[in-house]
Amino acid sequence: MTPQRAQPAGTPPSPTIVVAGLSVRGLAESARCAGWHVLALDAFGDLDTRRASAGWWSIAEHSGDGGAPRIDPARLLGALHAAALSRPAGSELLGWVAGSGFEAQPELLDPASRLVPLLGMGADAIAAVRQPRSFFETLAGLGIDYPEVAFESPRGAGWLAKDMACSGGQGVRRWPGAQVGADTRSSVYWQREASGRSIGCLLLAQGRGFELLGVHDQLVDPSHDEPFRFAGVVGPSRLSDMQMATLLATLQRLVPAFGLRGLISVDWLLAGDRWLALEVNPRPSASLAMHERRLAHTTPRSLLTEHVAQFLSDDLRSQLGLRDARHSDGTVIGRPPPAGHCCGELIVYARTPLTLDPATLARWTDKTDRHDIPSAPIDLPAGAPVLSVSAAGPDTSTVMLALEQRRADVLRELMPRHLAPSDRSPTPYRHDAQATETIPS
Repeated sequence: MTPQRAQPAGTPPSPTIVVAGLSVRGLAESARCAGWHVLALDAFGDLDTRRASAGWWSIAEHSGDGGAPRIDPARLLGALHAAALSRPAGSELLGWVAGSGFEAQPELLDPASRLVPLLGMGADAIAAVRQPRSFFETLAGLGIDYPEVAFESPRGAGWLAKDMACSGGQGVRRWPGAQVGADTRSSVYWQREASGRSIGCLLLAQGRGFELLGVHDQLVDPSHDEPFRFAGVVGPSRLSDMQMATLLATLQRLVPAFGLRGLISVDWLLAGDRWLALEVNPRPSASLAMHERRLAHTTPRSLLTEHVAQFLSDDLRSQLGLRDARHSDGTVIGRPPPAGHCCGELIVYARTPLTLDPATLARWTDKTDRHDIPSAPIDLPAGAPVLSVSAAGPDTSTVMLALEQRRADVLRELMPRHLAPSDRSPTPYRHDAQATETIPS
């Protein structure tokens, strides 16, 4: 366990919050910035996650097949029970926040919430936005545009097969154009491939109202098996007044229709001034850390505590000194991004199998632009995430170049003999082409 800062005598203990998901670094750091006692449950236990937390438990499912990580149901329940027992004496256990991974396993939410209160949207709410047929039917009824979709395997080229139970672009592939091994799972559908910018937005929603916290471009790093692999975010996105006004008007219809609450991300394909909805992630997303870092240059905020406040009683929220950001009357707050400051994060994936030794990890420990650092030496297969890098600058182009340079620096340090020519010079990712329109945040 990581030791907590000593509190002045007579100060009530900080409240305790549990964060759980496949990777919870951003959630843990956000809560720790507010001075809360953080207990983290995830699949990786990275160094910065552990630093931000008073305790960490693994909830990774050991599949042994090298596939995408999943949450182990028994480990989740056991870790929640242990976390609840480990809070300091007198500290209020507020509940737990679900991060990434539960869109594929929403059946875990209800049993987990019987152990520790869930501070977020439940399984029924997730089903409303992650079941393709009902989701797109609702969008159609609201008059919200989206790319052409099909719920039975189409014939012909130009389609993407997508799985709403996946995240990070893992469930997206190009459809071969014939009914070969058709997938009958209810989370799978087909989307016509289209051109445009892959855009995400992060909002704090409650009832009919919301606060738009930020808009960002989404990045991909394609691999052979995952042509739409999520690689990071950069923002704020450059949008015209018309594009921003249209986005806000569209969100005004979308938020109340699905009863969205707390931190929510929505993915879009922006084609000209036309916003095409792709999916809604009813949980804090991977963009949280970037937007919190960007907002810190104007008004520092712990976005996770503001998310938690949406699910607490009025008395407890007042006791904790949390602002009431609820907008149940339909109020919309569009927060224009501060001029002259952009931020971004980029995941660095291994190009070949490699070993992260103690010396390498030690060199990374004190670098403020490196995140998700493994806490112990590890052997990684090709395609595995190594760590994330961040950058800031006056505009998105500058930030993109800095991210690419830092990515190249990491790869050159780890495997100089294996760098491909494209890895040796910083080349911005494509973020306005067909290949990027389907990446979730």
